[in-house]
Amino acid sequence: MATRESRPGVDSRAARKAFDGAESSIDAVDSDNWRADAEEVVLMLAASGQVFDAERVRAAGVREPAAPNQWGALFASLRKAGYIEPIGTTTSGRRQRHAGLNRLWIGTEFVTGDAE
Repeated sequence: MATRESRPGVDSRAARKAFDGAESSIDAVDSDNWRADAEEVVLMLAASGQVFDAERVRAAGVREPAAPNQWGALFASLRKAGYIEPIGTTTSGRRQRHAGLNRLWIGTEFVTGDAE
C-alpha cells in the first residue's frame, strides 16, 4: 500500500505546507471577533442614513468571515433587532459573486422618518 509521501507526482512537502497555511488562515478568522467588528460597522452605517450593502461593510475594513453565510446571519439579526430595514437590491461587483444580488439596507430611523 502506498503512503501519502510515496504517491507519484505529488510533492508531499508542498502539499503539507499549503494545508498548514490554509489551516492557520482559518484559525486567524475568529467568528466572534468578526461578528463584533461587522456589527459595529453596520450600526455606524445605519446611524448615518446611508444606503449600504455587504460590499460597503467590506469596504469599511471588515474582513471576510470564516463562513460566507455569516453575512446573512448578521443582517438578519440586526433587522430582527430593529436596527436596519431592507430597501432594495443591487448586483454585486465582486467577481466571486458573478453579479449575484445584494440586498440594500438602511437604518430604521430613516425608513420611519424619525431622523432629525
